[in-house]
Amino acid sequence: MEEKDLEPLLSQLSQRNRLNIENTENAMVSSMFKAFSKASEPLNAFCTWLLVATAAIASFFISNADKIIPILQKNGFFWCGLFLCISCICGVLAKYFGLNSKISLEVSNSVKEAEIINILEKYNHECSEIEKCSESSDINIQTNLDIDRIREKFLEPMPRLYKWHTNRFFEKNKNNPYIEYLLIIKNINRQSFFVVLQVGFFLSFLFLGIFFAGY
Repeated sequence: MEEKDLEPLLSQLSQRNRLNIENTENAMVSSMFKAFSKASEPLNAFCTWLLVATAAIASFFISNADKIIPILQKNGFFWCGLFLCISCICGVLAKYFGLNSKISLEVSNSVKEAEIINILEKYNHECSEIEKCSESSDINIQTNLDIDRIREKFLEPMPRLYKWHTNRFFEKNKNNPYIEYLLIIKNINRQSFFVVLQVGFFLSFLFLGIFFAGY
């Protein structure tokens, strides 16, 4: 075969190879994101344990203020109490982002496992039949799904703020192949950040308590 005859075949093979590599890379990254999303559970368990301990200490701190103030002095009691409260707030925020991450993951998994798969299989079968008939009759028919309409109908009964946030997120990340994991990963990152702050302020409370008690 001449080189000119091979050009169309080479172009098709190159494009097919590029798509195969790109799809495989995207699938591998998605699998890594999915594996990383499991980090939320142990973070959540640790955050809960520390939050319960912090709340118990705060309760003891307040109920025994008359006995603790002479030991730590007023400044020490104030700063220790403040750091303890901030640790609790960070723990609550970490729980919030952990819950968001879990909800996003559960929704993603539910969508994959739901009847939407059967719906798409039926749709693909019908598309194949329609395309066969249209090709034999030399008719051009568009069988693409209107994702914007699907999103619009889904968001119709939702609150306005949720609509705005969802539309903004989709518009910003519509070309990202990892869109289903973006919110999950962002929430896990925020959860991790606030867990670190929670631990930091709790340890600071302990150090301040020791400092003011020995001052």
